[in-house]
Amino acid sequence: MADYKTGVPVAGAELDVWHTAPNGLYEQQDLDQVDSNLRGRFTSSKDGRYSFYCLRPTSYPIPIDGPAGRLLKLLDRHPMRSGHIHFVIKTPGHKSVITQLFDRNDTHVADDAAFATKQDLLVEFVPMSGDLQARFELLYDFWLATVDDANENSLLGKEATPKS
Repeated sequence: MADYKTGVPVAGAELDVWHTAPNGLYEQQDLDQVDSNLRGRFTSSKDGRYSFYCLRPTSYPIPIDGPAGRLLKLLDRHPMRSGHIHFVIKTPGHKSVITQLFDRNDTHVADDAAFATKQDLLVEFVPMSGDLQARFELLYDFWLATVDDANENSLLGKEATPKS
């Protein structure tokens, strides 16, 4: 985690992370999952690093019994989301980042029902050895803009205000 302009590591950034279970459901959709299952909050270290264990995300169908499902049916589109992990990153003085990272090898990465996949958000889960708790490793650097840089460069967000 680093400042996008200076490359200086950002210490103390909070990463709020979540994803679905292998059955394609978030914990609030599945009575068999405990509250806050597959969710976590982490803090970047003084050198801007963060690490945690999670499951490799899987594709899942969005509910088709509401307006989104009806729209997809009208468009003759399937309801599948590509496997992804959600991130909200916050730290004082920087613009918050709200994003998702998508498994490049997921079968629905090219036709995600929410049209959310972007080349810059596709990631590679690399086989890992030497850690009995992990089968894959994912390395990803988040680049944060200060609120001032966000305002100067039209990187609008919750903390940034439009130029007059």
